[in-house]
Amino acid sequence: MSLKLALLVLAAVICTVYATGSSSSGLSYLAIKRCYVKRVSYGSHDSKSSYIKYRQYVTYKCNPGYQIKGSAKVQCRLFGRLSVPSCVKIPGCSRPSNSHFPVGMQYSPSKPRYNTYEKVWLSCVDGYSLKVRSSSDESIRCLPSGKFENVRAYCVRVSCLFPRAPDNGNVKGKAPFVPKVKVWFSCNAGFVLDGKKDLVCQNNGQWNDDFPTCRPVPKCRSLGDLENGSFDLDKNKYDVGDEVTYECDAGYELEGESVLTCLKTEKFDHDKPECVEILCATIPIDNGSFDPDQDSVVVGQDVTYECDEGFVLDGEKTLVCQADGQFDEEAPECVPIQCEFPGEIDNGSTDSENDLYDIGQTVTYSCDKGFDLDGEATLTCQNDGEFTPDKPECNPIVCPRPVEPKYGRIKGKRTTYRPNNKIWFFCDAGFELEGKKDLTCLSTGEWNFEFPTCVPSGCPHPTAPSNGYIKGTKPSYKAGDKIWFKCNAGFSLVGKKDFTCLKNNIWNGKFPICKEIPSGCKAPPSVKFASYWPRRSSYSAGASVTYKCYRNYILIGSDDITCGKGGSWAPGSQKCVRTNSCSGRCYKYVKGARCDCDAGCKRRGTCCRDFYSICH
Repeated sequence: MSLKLALLVLAAVICTVYATGSSSSGLSYLAIKRCYVKRVSYGSHDSKSSYIKYRQYVTYKCNPGYQIKGSAKVQCRLFGRLSVPSCVKIPGCSRPSNSHFPVGMQYSPSKPRYNTYEKVWLSCVDGYSLKVRSSSDESIRCLPSGKFENVRAYCVRVSCLFPRAPDNGNVKGKAPFVPKVKVWFSCNAGFVLDGKKDLVCQNNGQWNDDFPTCRPVPKCRSLGDLENGSFDLDKNKYDVGDEVTYECDAGYELEGESVLTCLKTEKFDHDKPECVEILCATIPIDNGSFDPDQDSVVVGQDVTYECDEGFVLDGEKTLVCQADGQFDEEAPECVPIQCEFPGEIDNGSTDSENDLYDIGQTVTYSCDKGFDLDGEATLTCQNDGEFTPDKPECNPIVCPRPVEPKYGRIKGKRTTYRPNNKIWFFCDAGFELEGKKDLTCLSTGEWNFEFPTCVPSGCPHPTAPSNGYIKGTKPSYKAGDKIWFKCNAGFSLVGKKDFTCLKNNIWNGKFPICKEIPSGCKAPPSVKFASYWPRRSSYSAGASVTYKCYRNYILIGSDDITCGKGGSWAPGSQKCVRTNSCSGRCYKYVKGARCDCDAGCKRRGTCCRDFYSICH
């Protein structure tokens, strides 16, 4: 059968399958529309079933050490065709085993797999050294066979050179001298070790330092005599560790270290000290001077101090320089001349109570309540150390003797009246006290109020309330007299309106007050052809209503009016006119009107019919 004929037969089968779901050749519709998912050696796929539908995909992957040959993601085609890939072994080597290497050898890098011809580098662990014939032996390669080359290098154990004892000395240690083994060095008598006394063999086969040597014990030369002093050990040469102690003659002191020690460096640990003459540094003082006027004096010399005018010396006047470079006494001070506190006074106090006061400072005295100062209140400290003038005294304060009122008497009388003493005034029957009943004597020597008087008794004069008045007023009121309270227009009385003076000279109740009557408005004025809202019988001050004209009418004036405090509405003059008439609106533009009556209506052609008859 030719290729062309085979293709025609295949097309006919496909058409039959699509049309009927079956074919005469026995191929089912499912056989054409699904694929069997095959497994691959050394790999797996992501399909959850053994079959996938036409045009679906399945993805294959390989196990470690293997790689996909072909497409990893394949699609199901007609007639169950699925191009399954294969897994082939990846060329290269796996990690070499320890048995591949001699003792003490290691390699790098270390990883699970290596590519063909990839190298690993050889080295030895601590304590071993790598030995090779040539530089190429320092590494091995992964061969195409999947195995590494044979190792041609080897590791040998490291050791250090046998330690040599220094001249005039010894060395201790135990062979073999491999890494971490230690040796010790020492010198014979008369010699000292120059270098480290112990050495350690290192991993590189070298000792950690140079071998030490033994050299003769050093000595120090004499530093010579000490001028104006002496020392305790006199030699031409001093052994290491020898100490020389220096001291100075009387009148001199040591400058430097008193004890010097001979060191291994053949030198003393400090320079030779010196003996210098002892001096006492003079000490200046404020507000004074000293003699002799110089920076220092020698031992045994004295210095004399004196103070400036207005100051006095506190301390020794003359100081003597001692052998320790200090004066025999502390330097004195020049302190201001001061006055002693002049003392307290009886029945009084001061503004300060210091023990001493400088010249010009003051002390001020004051007396306790009920006492008066006799003398100057302020005293001043003078140059002679005394206060002037003399200290004052505090004498008792008394108030004048009170006079009994006519028709009355006084309670609390005494011979003299001191501050805080009280007296009480009383009137005879039919009289009452006019003024303060009880008076107190003040610290100023005066009574706190004028003396009262006794006047005929009666009810107190009433006071008219604010925004009101009283009817029946008199100059005075006796028992049985009456009064009446009234309020001004716009105010109402709160309380009782009529009162009677009683026999005990009091009114028979509490006086009333006048309270403002709240303001408001009655119903607003009616406008022809209009209604208003809200509608009430009365309105409080500040309330507003809104006018609205009937249909085919417009409002001339304000839509809203407000109730004022005086009970009147404002603004007024509202009027409703027909929208097709100029009545009441000549030369006025009204928004929403059917025709206009303003000056521009002729130009616009919107004038009302009666515009010319009413507005011209």
